[in-house]
Amino acid sequence: MKSHLRILALMLAMVLLLSACGGSPQEGDPSAENTGDGEVKDTLVIGNYAEPTVLDPPNQNMVPAALVNVQIYDGLVRQDNETGEIVPSLATSWEYVDDYTIRFHLRDDVYFHDGSKMTAEDVKFTFDRGATCSQKSMIFEPFDPAKTRIVDEYTIELGTKDVFPAALSYLTNNGTLIVSKSAVEAAGSDDAYGRQPVGTGAYKFVDWIAGDRIILERNEEYWGELPEFKNLIIRTIADDTTRALALESGEVDIAYNFAPAQVDMLKNSEVVDVVSAPSYTTNYCGLNSAYEPLSDKRVRQALRYAVDMDTISEIAFASGLPADGPVTPALSCYVPAGEDQQYEQDVEKAKQLLAEAGYADGFDLILSCNESQARISLAQMLANAWKEIGVNTEVRSMEFSAQLNEIYNGESQAFLLGFVAGGNDGEFYRAMFQAGNDGADWINYDNPEVNELFDLASKEMDAELRAGYYTELQTLLRDEMPWLWVRFADNIWGISKDLTGLDLDPEWYSEYRFITSK
Repeated sequence: MKSHLRILALMLAMVLLLSACGGSPQEGDPSAENTGDGEVKDTLVIGNYAEPTVLDPPNQNMVPAALVNVQIYDGLVRQDNETGEIVPSLATSWEYVDDYTIRFHLRDDVYFHDGSKMTAEDVKFTFDRGATCSQKSMIFEPFDPAKTRIVDEYTIELGTKDVFPAALSYLTNNGTLIVSKSAVEAAGSDDAYGRQPVGTGAYKFVDWIAGDRIILERNEEYWGELPEFKNLIIRTIADDTTRALALESGEVDIAYNFAPAQVDMLKNSEVVDVVSAPSYTTNYCGLNSAYEPLSDKRVRQALRYAVDMDTISEIAFASGLPADGPVTPALSCYVPAGEDQQYEQDVEKAKQLLAEAGYADGFDLILSCNESQARISLAQMLANAWKEIGVNTEVRSMEFSAQLNEIYNGESQAFLLGFVAGGNDGEFYRAMFQAGNDGADWINYDNPEVNELFDLASKEMDAELRAGYYTELQTLLRDEMPWLWVRFADNIWGISKDLTGLDLDPEWYSEYRFITSK
């Protein structure tokens, strides 16, 4: 169990948008059916900020792919984003047989998009297969394939390797969406299946035009309430400005993940509503203890005291809240920092801590970030603040995959990144801070007390005792400062004023079946 105009600029941008970004509808594309007066709009168009790799739940680990997957597939359970409760989906009910086993009672009226009936065999296949897929290994690792038992065609028992109170929260993760055993096997390979997905969801796959769009169609045999819109087009529009302009012009109906400048533009729009909601994302600066100065928590604390984090994170990200620890307020286990752990800017205290740690004259530091303008801006402001305490910081901006490769290999001294908890449970932070897990290994972090508290929380079925362990963990991590917590992110969407019903998912994975016309 160890894993964010001028008229001329606007006109120019629109020309570029129409000419270079798929502005001309392709033959057979439902979005080509323009809506005139009196016509009923039957196509919903989404602006996605990147193209998915595959549309196979356990073989992807990126928002743009998961956003498509939740339209095509269903899970056993799902989180109601209005109430925060875990509610039935393909499973109508469930009960604990014992501390290691959950019995799920499945719907008997569900069909995959290829016409085959969904049964317990597909659920077992999903979990057996998921256990072998590296992209979502953390999600499947707590479950024990040897303990999975088909009781009958519509009843299945999922077993865990140990007592695991976070099991239901893990089952809300998009990696556990149920796939068709027959469709996966017929595809012949994971890559082939990932380009021709078959689920039970409200929308079914029609076509994938590489680099441009994914076309989905309403599943008329859906077991739940049918979506209003017959067609769902998910366009790839990587540039923030182009995506915002497409929304403003009506080319897309909903888009998300904008930089601050585009949010400000859209807030002044007469045709777009800007909607935000708290997310599971913490923007942070990772500090690698393998680099000798950063192995001393006094140095890590000094870096935090040297900075007016509230101000610079507001400048960089424009939305969200200043972070006071690793866990976001959107999670039920969050507890706010005490008065003694506020880390308000105190340059003299920072200098004192450095001197106590043997770095009175400061040291050199390399800080990496990707090409996000928000993170570049943040990195530069951090470097300027640290210069005041003698820390000479070289900011290195690099392509995202190159930065991740450096981080994964433990080669970064300090780096700017974001962490998204995979569900509403403190267990998702284990991989980032407990020794032996990937996230902790990136920063060479190993604290025996932290390790033990995660183990205790992971197995404690008493909710009150478990909450207490997570309170202790947050207090301890705020003192240890393996990360500099920067900002809790808000998820921000732009949606046409003609639409309502947006599912405000804390991980971006909105289900567009709920969208209706006003």
